[in-house]
Amino acid sequence: MGTRKPHGLRLPLCPYCEGRFLYGDVRRHIRDKTGVCPNCGKRFIIRAKGRIVLLWCIAGVLLCLLNLLFWSLEQVNVLFIAGLTAVLLCCLFPLHPFVVRYRRLQDPLPPGRRRGADGKKGGKTG
Repeated sequence: MGTRKPHGLRLPLCPYCEGRFLYGDVRRHIRDKTGVCPNCGKRFIIRAKGRIVLLWCIAGVLLCLLNLLFWSLEQVNVLFIAGLTAVLLCCLFPLHPFVVRYRRLQDPLPPGRRRGADGKKGGKTG
């Protein structure tokens, strides 16, 4: 069995030991760049910003479509639409930990392209 990549709205797993994290732990460390697994003690990268932006973009499009649908109905007033939009937007904040993902710490450049101490690119010379 290979390691499966988590997708969808799930709490993140440790990329090394696949240990589970509690909702409160993920929420507390959502703004950190790196974290430490309490099970295996290894460090990992916390990836959240892009996924949270994507969550808000999808919700924004869906809310615009929902507002357009309610706007076309004559029995619905603007105050109801504004209240519904505010309530649905407030429901997005608890979903933030479910889109966070943890990745292994890696060197961002491949071994042949690492920069040396002098700042020049390593690899082939000549």
